[in-house]
Amino acid sequence: MSCHCCSSSNTPPHKAACPGCQQQGDTVSATTLLHQLARPWQQTIGDQQYYFCRHPECEVVYFDSDSASFNTDALRQPVGQKSGVTGRPLCYCFDIRYSDIADNGALKQCRDFVTEKTRSKQCSCETHNPSGRCCLRDFPKEKE
Repeated sequence: MSCHCCSSSNTPPHKAACPGCQQQGDTVSATTLLHQLARPWQQTIGDQQYYFCRHPECEVVYFDSDSASFNTDALRQPVGQKSGVTGRPLCYCFDIRYSDIADNGALKQCRDFVTEKTRSKQCSCETHNPSGRCCLRDFPKEKE
């Protein structure tokens, strides 16, 4: 029987609690952070793991394990996941907005387009989307 209590792991957790809302945030790369921050050369960005908070009522967008954080006002663009505005971004790579998918036909057309471009590696989610992930997870389900 082996004991894991003394083993050390330098791998940061994939999720961490946001210091603003206590919701679980997902890991995000330093590349995403650097491309999303306004004036990144003026920010202190360490080597630690950063996380993305998608909770719409929280001002914190990025945070690290030491509770250092970057709020919405520190970013160069609005964060669609944190806004309720109809014209908010949905797909950052191809400038699709929630207002563009007002009906099922448009929703399907946009989703199919993004799916095709993603499969052919023509997207830039890591640098364009504040979450650092593909926007397809943010697309609403088709209405029945």
